[in-house]
Amino acid sequence: MAPALAAHRATDVLRHVARHHDEQPTLSALAAHLDVSPAAMHAVLTALTASGLLERDEATKTCRLGPEATIIGSAARAQDQALLAAAGAATRIVERHGLSVTVLALRGEELMVIDGFGPRLSWNSFSVPGRSVPFAPPFGTVFAATAPAQDVVAWFQRGGVDPASSTAERYRVELERVARRGWSVGMVPGGADDVETAWSELVDEVSRAGPASRARVAHAFIDAYAIDDYVVDNFDSDELITPTLVNIGLETSDTGAEMALTVSGFSEAMPRRAVAELATRLCATAREPRASLAPG
Repeated sequence: MAPALAAHRATDVLRHVARHHDEQPTLSALAAHLDVSPAAMHAVLTALTASGLLERDEATKTCRLGPEATIIGSAARAQDQALLAAAGAATRIVERHGLSVTVLALRGEELMVIDGFGPRLSWNSFSVPGRSVPFAPPFGTVFAATAPAQDVVAWFQRGGVDPASSTAERYRVELERVARRGWSVGMVPGGADDVETAWSELVDEVSRAGPASRARVAHAFIDAYAIDDYVVDNFDSDELITPTLVNIGLETSDTGAEMALTVSGFSEAMPRRAVAELATRLCATAREPRASLAPG
């Protein structure tokens, strides 16, 4: 195997195992997903295991990250000031509000789960670090709200939304509101079973899909849940709703928000006004002044 090809396959394997660490894939599953022969995959896994980046369970024939990968992850976390700040904000929300928090980062055309804090909800498989959904409407409004105009157009197009359509205009109005507030609220309609089905199917399909298919997956979600269903845009009434997610943008730069917190775990219906008040408090908790979180 050519050295460059071997290096690419090794990075693909590490990326896949990291993003699916809760599944611990087998050699055959990795070979099928990455479209390489079992013999070539065996050679890659042997090298990664020898280096300590992977460990293999001979009884179950599964792979998991090894101790060297843990060291790399810890070093990367210590060097990432934005992640340290996001972790501090997430911890404050968990401690003060008793909710679950997922840290998201915008990585190109994907919204990537970086870490999770608080009790993990059984239905929310998106809280698993390494999982992702496309950065396309309706996902990522807190990122799109502070992004340059050309990036918003690309955001529309990835989700199959015509930038000149009435749907896009409604999104632009909501993005302006999110930019002023610093938060957005998402709500999947129906009961808990609908929430579990919608999110689990979405994340599982994105997990299996290649990059070229992810926009189609996002568009399928739009077809199932329109903007009126998913993006809550009216907080001026006493109508009861149960929010699915409160999204808070963090660490803005010249190109928009770098990270966001997705807060979940809401178990009771609340008046729309109360949802807005709670989201504002969560945003204030996330953004309050803090001491440096860098290791001493």
